[in-house]
Amino acid sequence: MRTAPARPRQRRLATAPALVREARDESIHKTVGDSFHGTPLAERLRAAGVDSVALCGYASEFCVNATARRAELLGLRTIVASDLHTTRDKPHLDAAKIVEHQNFVWAHSSMSGKGVKLLSGSDIQRTEFA
Repeated sequence: MRTAPARPRQRRLATAPALVREARDESIHKTVGDSFHGTPLAERLRAAGVDSVALCGYASEFCVNATARRAELLGLRTIVASDLHTTRDKPHLDAAKIVEHQNFVWAHSSMSGKGVKLLSGSDIQRTEFA
């Protein structure tokens, strides 16, 4: 007996071996670029009293951007690690230029007036987790 409609198989990306995970760390499975869309992420952050997020990841112009913009719209203080997001070359633009462009867009635009702050990964570690 099936209790829910079958969903197409989603390919899960492997976690980088260098990423240190603690027993209390949670994972959120997402099916679209925005990590908040259709997931319990916003509710879990709110329940934990989190008011700031620091983001890094793959697909700068898709997943990282969508998540950063949603976080900003949700009122979270949003930081993107300027040197810890990446993407693949596209037919019209190489990956390095996409990353450079995305950093420029985040630094010079806002969807809510709060904006997205850019810091290097080492600056985030030094200032946000000290």
